[in-house]
Amino acid sequence: MNRVEGNFGTFSGDSLLNHIFKKYPLPISVSVIGAEIDPHGLYPKLSPKLIKIAKEIFALPNIEPASHTFTHTFFWGKIHNGTLAPKYRLKPKGYKYSLKRELQTTLKNINTKYIKPNKEPKAKTIFWSGDCAPRVNALSFIYKHHILAINGGDTTIQNTSPWITLVAPFGLKRGDYYQIYTGAQNENVFTNDWLGPFWGFKRVVQTFKLTNSPRRLKPIDVYYHLYSGSKQASLEALKYVYNWVMKQDAMPIFTSEYIPKVMDMYDVSVAHEKNRWLFSGMRDLKTVRFEDYNGSFDLSASKNVAGFSHFEKHTYVSLGTQDYALIVTEPSSRHKQAYMIEANGKLIDFQQKGRKKIYKFEGHMPLHITAEVPRGCRAKIKPRPYRKRYKHGVIDFRFRKAKKVIMQLECRRGV
Repeated sequence: MNRVEGNFGTFSGDSLLNHIFKKYPLPISVSVIGAEIDPHGLYPKLSPKLIKIAKEIFALPNIEPASHTFTHTFFWGKIHNGTLAPKYRLKPKGYKYSLKRELQTTLKNINTKYIKPNKEPKAKTIFWSGDCAPRVNALSFIYKHHILAINGGDTTIQNTSPWITLVAPFGLKRGDYYQIYTGAQNENVFTNDWLGPFWGFKRVVQTFKLTNSPRRLKPIDVYYHLYSGSKQASLEALKYVYNWVMKQDAMPIFTSEYIPKVMDMYDVSVAHEKNRWLFSGMRDLKTVRFEDYNGSFDLSASKNVAGFSHFEKHTYVSLGTQDYALIVTEPSSRHKQAYMIEANGKLIDFQQKGRKKIYKFEGHMPLHITAEVPRGCRAKIKPRPYRKRYKHGVIDFRFRKAKKVIMQLECRRGV
């Protein structure tokens, strides 16, 4: 709830609402600290204004509401017998600490008080606070109540320190549970604990580049606090980062869509025999990377494989909507095959009927789809794209507004 420098009647949330959330149509997950905006929290006189800002942010179609807990637990390891001393958290008057209030009720309040009933997506994600090191007691609670959660991990690799040791894993196992980490660190780290330089978050673009090539290690994760809207330098840094992100070939998703993909990675089963790979448990994770492989695949022998694409020395295989896949490699394709190469939206339905493949896509932004369509094959797509380019057997479809698209690929017999 920081005020904007030079305009102290305005809060940082106002600044981000007008200069970031409304300007950039990317899916963005925004969390609030319950005790900061609640009428019975830390600032009861400011609460109406802060709630109004939160409601305006959450009402935007590209915003997913989330919670940064109720009292911003500073040290999760200090929770004993379900309680936490006030010195290790924020101190709203008369508050008795409980994991239920911090992790469950705070989400319920957002969904019932701060968003309209028809708002989608709902708030279902906790952004861990403080040291971002929840112990088994907190992790078991979110598992039991089907709550998603993220934060932690120190991925800070930059040009001045391009070391793999500065790339955190996707998560950490604690007991029987997984804590999912963020893709990159936030502006607090890049600004030396908010001491300056306040433009420092620009350097996260170096992190994104170094974790993408020569080997893709992490997603693009623009992670920052609402107080980034309180200073001109930090706000300009955010614009710089988002302008870069908007130019990338990526599939924008909400945080709640990313977490289950990482969970799948930890649980997926893999079997391998010669040139055949069987994957099971791919409920949300729909991409498999083949390292140092630039060959092809026998799509007629494969099952639940929608297509593939090459990036540098690796090949990414896109799976259909089933939770399993049989992938059959083929160093050089003996038959011409039509297939999707990539898309910036989710494949919500995939059917293969003989020589015909039908794809249904949904995205958070206007769709961009590329497909391999060799001679003897054809592509049909609805609605009509504003741009269609064909080069060397590859068709590139771009849409101005459409976020739902159906594509049909079909090859003649004998091709």
